[in-house]
Amino acid sequence: MSSLLKMFGDLGIPLSQPKTVGPTTCLVYLGITLDSIKMEARLPMEKIDRLTTIIHSLLQQSEVTKRDLLVVLGHMNFAMQVVKPGRTFIGYLLQLAHSVPDLKNRVQLNQECRFDFTMWICFLEQWNGVSLFTADRIDAPDFLLYTDAAGAIGYGAYYQRKWFASKWPGRLFTLVADDMSIALMELYPIVMAAEVWGKEWAEKSREACPRETQPYQ
Repeated sequence: MSSLLKMFGDLGIPLSQPKTVGPTTCLVYLGITLDSIKMEARLPMEKIDRLTTIIHSLLQQSEVTKRDLLVVLGHMNFAMQVVKPGRTFIGYLLQLAHSVPDLKNRVQLNQECRFDFTMWICFLEQWNGVSLFTADRIDAPDFLLYTDAAGAIGYGAYYQRKWFASKWPGRLFTLVADDMSIALMELYPIVMAAEVWGKEWAEKSREACPRETQPYQ
């Protein structure tokens, strides 16, 4: 960084001091705070407040121009870099924006549209503005987690050359004997596996794989 600053100074190339930062463990990049100590990305509260205000304003209207709708979609698209669940509630709004050809054309804010906006309000007002960094996705065959429930016999799990197996606890055994739901029986060893090995799965997400190659329940 020092060499770079000296070179730019010698060449007479001006730099923006607020944007010349480093090295650091906490950096604001394109409006998002990246923290390599906490391993998280944070959306500034002023941006959350601005988007919340815009959405509240739109919800007071029965129709808006395509231009106005695209403006709020632009803010949402930026926020989705951190507010990951918001992606589910933007598809219909995009279709609505492209349902008219001109930026001055107006679109009706129907019930479906208002539902998506309301979900965004819930995210923005109840969410802390933080998204955790995750490691590279891993495929299910590489994960090597297998679980099974065997009726009244018990349950077990295998993970990376480690395993456990046990009979059903007393109260749960009574439920099994009374024809307990197979879905609940299969869920139990998965929960137990998460309790035993969950710390090893931190900051990871599993890539979906075809049903025929899925190695665990």
